[in-house]
Amino acid sequence: MFLKRKSEKIETLRKVPMFSELSERAVGQIASVASERTRKRGAVLAEEGAPGLEMFVLLEGKAQVERGGQPLARLGAGACFGEMSLIDYEPRSASVVAATDVTLLVIHTRAFQRLMKEPALANAVLRVLSRRLRAASAALAKVN
Repeated sequence: MFLKRKSEKIETLRKVPMFSELSERAVGQIASVASERTRKRGAVLAEEGAPGLEMFVLLEGKAQVERGGQPLARLGAGACFGEMSLIDYEPRSASVVAATDVTLLVIHTRAFQRLMKEPALANAVLRVLSRRLRAASAALAKVN
C-alpha cells in the first residue's frame, strides 16, 4: 500500500477506530502531517525505554507488543500505538515489533501536539487510552 494522494490518506484514516468519529477537517489535518513508511518483518517500531518521538497507525500487517521480551498483545490494521509517550513525555512502556512486513502512518511529536489542540482529536485519544486502562485493569483483576 502506498497512499499517493491526501484523499487516499483521509479515506484510510477514516477506517481507523481512533479517528472514525472525527470531522472531515480533523481527519484532513491528521492526513496532512502523517507520513507513510514501510518496515520489514522483525523491525523494532517502538523500543521499550526509549524516548517517544512519534506515534504510529498500523495500516497493513501485524505487530507484536512486548515488555521485557514477553509478548503482551498483537496489533493489526487500524491499531494506533506510541501516543502515550507523546502525551506524558515518559519513555516507551513497551516495544512494538513488526510481526510481518508493515505499512504505517507516522505522526511526529510536534505535529501530534498541534493536533491535540483540536478537542475532538484529543477526546478520541483519551477514549483509546481509557479503553486500554480498562483492559489492563480487567486483566490485573483476573490475575489477583
